[in-house]
Amino acid sequence: MSLVLAIDTASPIFAIALSGDGVFAGAATGEEPQDQTRLLVRAIDSLLGKRRRELTGIVVVEGPGSYAGLRVGLATASALALATGARQVGVTVFEALAALALEPGEWSAIQPLGRDQLALQAFRGMEPMGVPHTSHARSVAERHLVGEGARALGGQEVDPKTRCIGALRAGLVKLAAAEAAGETDDPAALYLSEPRITPAKRSPLAPEAPALGA
Repeated sequence: MSLVLAIDTASPIFAIALSGDGVFAGAATGEEPQDQTRLLVRAIDSLLGKRRRELTGIVVVEGPGSYAGLRVGLATASALALATGARQVGVTVFEALAALALEPGEWSAIQPLGRDQLALQAFRGMEPMGVPHTSHARSVAERHLVGEGARALGGQEVDPKTRCIGALRAGLVKLAAAEAAGETDDPAALYLSEPRITPAKRSPLAPEAPALGA
């Protein structure tokens, strides 16, 4: 039996999904934003039960998305692959959305990057057009958008759990191809933009010592 786990930590709320012999076997999401580090492994253990050692494949979403979240997802996938011997592959948010086959015509997959910035990939059906790029939300409202945050821009909303199911579908295809070719994959984070880190405030300088003899 093939047992494949998908891990999606591109958003503040993580999602996982499972398939057995190519048949969807369940999914779960985080309970609150920013809980990947604390609850992801616990959620995986709950979904797998006693079948962790039976894992044959791991699909991990490479991004774009949350910097901290992607690092947690990739590290967790690598640790599971090492512990179980499962083959792992990476898929992008865009590939996951395309695998849901929601739109037959031209559309754009999106993922929020924070501060009104989006990651985008244009598609015709399930085929990508051009390369992924970033844009401000106010600049893309006229397009047919699909993804997290799309509803606010007049598009089709896709929550992390549904997107993770798409990642599982895309990953199953990649796993089959990798196994047939005898290849291995080394998933890596796709960011598209620099991290937004606020520099720590410097401590006030200590007052100068009085000159000797003053």
